[in-house]
Amino acid sequence: MPVPDRASVLDQQRQTWDSVSEGWQVWRETFERGGAAVTRALLDLSAPRPGERVLDVGSGCGEPALSAAHAVGADGRVLGIDISPAMTEIARRRAADLPQARFEVGDLVDLDLPEHSFDVVLSRWALMFLPERAAALRALHAVLVPGGRLAAAVWGPAGEAPVVGLPFRAIMPRVQGPTPPPPPPPDAPGPYAMADPERCHAELTAAGFVDVRVERVRAPFWVESPEVFTAYTRALLPEQVTAMLREWLGSADDPGLWADVAALAEEYRAADGTVQLPSTVLLLSGVAGK
Repeated sequence: MPVPDRASVLDQQRQTWDSVSEGWQVWRETFERGGAAVTRALLDLSAPRPGERVLDVGSGCGEPALSAAHAVGADGRVLGIDISPAMTEIARRRAADLPQARFEVGDLVDLDLPEHSFDVVLSRWALMFLPERAAALRALHAVLVPGGRLAAAVWGPAGEAPVVGLPFRAIMPRVQGPTPPPPPPPDAPGPYAMADPERCHAELTAAGFVDVRVERVRAPFWVESPEVFTAYTRALLPEQVTAMLREWLGSADDPGLWADVAALAEEYRAADGTVQLPSTVLLLSGVAGK
């Protein structure tokens, strides 16, 4: 299966994230119970200081850019970029009282950022979606000053990230038909495209980063019940997936499907009744070589 061209990938991603932007706004606090721990880890790794310039790639609804804006203070500058106009608008509203934070729609190529214009690059669950990833990582290296710091988070293997992958154990058998398609090429963008620690290390090194480190951690995601997890999943399901459900099941509201999702979530129910979904995250860090 060939890798789609860059324009097609970006257009599909734009549609995907725009379609779930309202759901992300509603469920943001639920996601951030696990996501905030990853943001703190990224800030610890990159250590943005007052007055520094930070680029956040794939900001979505605003993190970790907003947290970085507090770290750099009024004399600093934070630019968050994202492919989704709808998500970017949410981030802008959230940054209304942080004049040092700015959010733009686009990607590295669209925005043509100047070389050596940032002290820190951050990214939380976005690098694995970048098309032409090797070139994108080189571009990230180029926008950093020599000695500038990169800190990014990507998902670990699919089976170790239930907060993302669990619903698809019920969904995919229903939308693939009797003959599942072949797996995507290893370079194809996707949620688990950077799940191999050794490959991450090699890719960052090839892009020019030194002192590269890859740390495997578990992000503490949880929801109140299987029913809440089902509602959360339905709200964040991309339009492309709901379209496949309509095609194969006649409706994205098929009760059997969502009963199966709730049953899968039940497997993660703790003694206190909550659904605990700790998920593997790879924390990537490096320094821009000269």
